[in-house]
Amino acid sequence: IKSKAYSFEDQGITVGDLLAVVRGTQVTTYDTHGSSDIPFIQADRFDRVLSLIEFLSTQPDYEATSSEVTDFMGLVVRQTAYYTAAARYLGVVDRVEPGKYALNEQGNDILNLGYKQRQLAYVRLLSHHHIFNTLLQTALTSGCVPNLDVIMDEMRQHNICIEESTVFRRAQSVASWIGWVLALVE
Repeated sequence: IKSKAYSFEDQGITVGDLLAVVRGTQVTTYDTHGSSDIPFIQADRFDRVLSLIEFLSTQPDYEATSSEVTDFMGLVVRQTAYYTAAARYLGVVDRVEPGKYALNEQGNDILNLGYKQRQLAYVRLLSHHHIFNTLLQTALTSGCVPNLDVIMDEMRQHNICIEESTVFRRAQSVASWIGWVLALVE
C-alpha cells in the first residue's frame, strides 16, 4: 500500500510579505563590535545555517558536538565554527558548553511552523539586527542585493568590524544572506 501527504497551504511569499515583516520588526541589535560574545556572521551560505538547525532538531536532546556538525555538513573545523556562530547569531541555537551546541526553544518553535511562516520567521530574526533591517528594506524595494560598497559602508558606520580586513569578508556574508531572502519571492 502506498500513501502520500499533500499540503494545500499557501506557500507563496511576496515582496509585500517580506517588507511587512522587515518593517514590522523592531530593531533590537546593532552588532557593534564587542557588544556580544557571538561574532558577527561570516558564514556565506544561509541555506547551510538552516541545514544545521534542521540537523540539530534530529539529534538526541537537540544537541551535537562540533565534530558531529563538521561530519554532517562536510566542512572543516573553522567553517563549522562560522556556521554554529551564525545559528547563534540568529538566536535559534545555544552553545551549551565549549564544542557543543543545542537547538533552543525558539529554533524548535520555528521548525514546527509551515513553510511560509518558517521562512518569514527567519527573516524576522534577521530583521532584529539593524544592518539587516536597513539593507533588507533597500533590497526589497530595489529588487536587488545592495553592492558590497554599500554594505561595507553600513558596517563601518555602525562599527561592526574593527579590522578593515574583515569588513569585506563579512560584507560578502551579509550580501549572500540578503540574496537568500530575495530568492524567497515567487
